[in-house]
Amino acid sequence: MEKNDHRDIWVFLEEFEGKPKQVGAELLGQARRLADEIGQEVAAVIIAHDADEALEMARRYGADRAYVIEGECYRHFTADSYAEAFSYLCEKYQPEIILVGATANGRELASHVAVKLEAGLTADCTALYIDPETAVMQWERPAFGGNLYARISANTHPQMGTVRPGAMPLPEPTPHQNMEMIREDFIPQQVRVRVKHFIKDMKIICEEAAARGESLPMVESVLKVYEEFAAAGITDEPKRSELLAAFDESRVVFRGEALEVFYPEGTVPSEETALILGLDYTDEIKALLQPRALPRNAG
Repeated sequence: MEKNDHRDIWVFLEEFEGKPKQVGAELLGQARRLADEIGQEVAAVIIAHDADEALEMARRYGADRAYVIEGECYRHFTADSYAEAFSYLCEKYQPEIILVGATANGRELASHVAVKLEAGLTADCTALYIDPETAVMQWERPAFGGNLYARISANTHPQMGTVRPGAMPLPEPTPHQNMEMIREDFIPQQVRVRVKHFIKDMKIICEEAAARGESLPMVESVLKVYEEFAAAGITDEPKRSELLAAFDESRVVFRGEALEVFYPEGTVPSEETALILGLDYTDEIKALLQPRALPRNAG
């Protein structure tokens, strides 16, 4: 989309079984900071079967406006239906900037929408900056296994980025009692996949298994890899203890070139910023991991 009166910063509030994910609140806080710098407003985008709790999150964290599309066809996430609905809103209301949580569904949605709108997309950001004069975003993300950080800008509109859950602090609530709500009726037409059964995300699976007293071999394998190869390679004992204490298997990312462990800012006391620990797929690591967990091009 070409720039033509694009305004406001949009945040996609992803929900699961009616419950909005915390990354939505994290991004609302960042959107407010950025919007205040350029004199624009913050809008939440909710596509769901039941939007009530997501709307409450939008109000609680100070959104000026919420765009809502509800329907039975949005009970379960599919990239086709959600991307078609999201793109419809973008074409009608023309946002300046779009923030999406870098969850499994968020990544898929953002990439589909970016293709539909012919917009630039920066993935897995850990910091956000904006030029107050031009409203051009600078998206900061790790590169080369976290060994350096790159700042990326795009000259397309809307400007789009996905942000890692936990990379931004959870803001203090700033309720907006007079939040404007815009409801749209939209039925997607080009849906290639319909969900009959779904698999919950890893964090939910881990929590439910722990509550039942069950073990998960995949998670145990990741932890073993981490303990034997990541933390073991750090000779600074206090630092090693910090990393082990802050380790969260839900923040392990299997990439084509390496396995990454992400630590949000504030989780490692001796680090002032977010930290990414990258591990190459050595023969020893691949032997510990179940084959289904590895990307096809790993190693």
